[in-house]
Amino acid sequence: ETTTNVEEAAAASTKVVQGVSGTITVGAGADYGTIQAAVNSLKDGIDGPVTINIKRGIYNENVTVPEIPGASENNTVTLQSESGDWHDDKMFQEFGTFTIAGADWFTLRGVEVTTTDTNFPGVIHIKNQSRHVTIDNCYIHADMTVTYSEDINLIYTYTKNLAYQNNDYLTVKNCLLEGGYIGVRMGGTSYVALPKEVGGVIENNILRNQGSKSLYVSDELGTKIRNNRIENNATTKEFDGIDAQVRDLYDESFEISGNKFHLNTNNSALAITLRQMTGSEEVPVNIVNNEVIVVSNSEKSYGIKVGNNASNVNIANNSVNMLG
Repeated sequence: ETTTNVEEAAAASTKVVQGVSGTITVGAGADYGTIQAAVNSLKDGIDGPVTINIKRGIYNENVTVPEIPGASENNTVTLQSESGDWHDDKMFQEFGTFTIAGADWFTLRGVEVTTTDTNFPGVIHIKNQSRHVTIDNCYIHADMTVTYSEDINLIYTYTKNLAYQNNDYLTVKNCLLEGGYIGVRMGGTSYVALPKEVGGVIENNILRNQGSKSLYVSDELGTKIRNNRIENNATTKEFDGIDAQVRDLYDESFEISGNKFHLNTNNSALAITLRQMTGSEEVPVNIVNNEVIVVSNSEKSYGIKVGNNASNVNIANNSVNMLG
């Protein structure tokens, strides 16, 4: 006698999770008690625009925003103060503060962000191919530092030296950035042969009393640095308002325009330092319509300093006053 055992196949199952869309609130009596919990609620994806409104308060958190499935030009994610005023919402953390790690089409708006950890890379740390990120109308600050061992950046983009790992199209606008070692450090891979980061915009900000540089932009192609106010009367270190380098040609001009510099320090001060600058006849580098006041007794101070390797750079209609 032959016996045949037939086992029933396990039924296949599929779990369908609806994407998140609409408005989420954070704070006492809100949808979520912490900012990180609200961010975590997006882990399975979104299927429409999402706004996370933060109620008035102080949030002692170390927040990380990872890749958000479904985010796109139409399905954006905005994390913002409910009132629209950064005076009402403060994110504070002793060790690190806010990391954007792979999130695209993400906006942080109208909040205060700070840390006491001046050894951390950035108060806002952007990495892992986070593209189309916007920092708007925020107050970002840390204690001013003047030593490389405490070289905290207020906003810092980090890229591995591998192809296509850049954090393209970062916009920083309408912000107040105070203290730190560097205000905004923007730039992707430093390897000459690899594709460079593109599309950075820094506009309508106030950058005040950084220890070393207000803006450090290295090989960020097509960058627009427009209508910022850069002030410093505090550092004891050699200081650069804007320290920039571009080594590759691109189909959009690198632009520094309409900025105002007022520097009065006890060491050398340079409003605009152009290291290697590469433009073409069709798409030149444009340094135009800037207003510079430098008060310094150092012979190493400059209004605009151009390095040896500069090609097709237009420097026009700038006002430079050197006093001291």
